[in-house]
Amino acid sequence: TVFGAFGIEDGAPLAVAIPVMLVALIVAWIVFTILVKILKTTVSTAITVAAIVVLLQISYGITPQDIWNQIVNLPQSLSQIHGSGK
Repeated sequence: TVFGAFGIEDGAPLAVAIPVMLVALIVAWIVFTILVKILKTTVSTAITVAAIVVLLQISYGITPQDIWNQIVNLPQSLSQIHGSGK
């Protein structure tokens, strides 16, 4: 039966089966809502980063490769700054 997936036996009364189904639907809705919020945030962040990269390229001629090289070299730059502060 439909309720078998929720661990409810075939002979179980509806007084048990319906609340279990409602709880399952509520949990599914909460998980779905959380995933939609995560997706919205991810898309918003991706659009913001893309806009910043395009603006840097148009305004200053900085290419995405230049930005990536700076990101890759960031740990080395930070360790040099930290080492020179002693």
